[in-house]
Amino acid sequence: MIEQFEVKPSLLVAIYIAVFHVFTFIGVLYFDASVLIRAVVLLALLASLARALKQWACQQQFFIKYESVYQCWSVSNDAQQWQLYESLSVAYLNDTLVWITRSSPGGENRAVIIGVDSMANERFLQLRRCILCPDMFDQRA
Repeated sequence: MIEQFEVKPSLLVAIYIAVFHVFTFIGVLYFDASVLIRAVVLLALLASLARALKQWACQQQFFIKYESVYQCWSVSNDAQQWQLYESLSVAYLNDTLVWITRSSPGGENRAVIIGVDSMANERFLQLRRCILCPDMFDQRA
């Protein structure tokens, strides 16, 4: 059985990024340190926020495919050419976000955060099922 998911950029992820940076900004303001240290940390924090939002804005849709027969994951930008990943590890998973790290031998590890608004709700739930219980989709059993 092959499950294919189309993942669009998530506004929810951008909101989480901004909220995280705002709370960190407030925390730095109340931290007992010199004005110079606070200023440097706040500038670094603003640069981090700008970089994160730029990366989010430049993100394009992509496709994820799970093949239960081979128990492997593939990722594509155009649904034509697929990059195979042998393992997928979950960094965080809840009702609104899935944060996964894809890895393949000899290749680089890539992390991706997928928000519930990245795809239809039933497809998001199906993606979570494929990640949490991949053996459920194995047709050989």
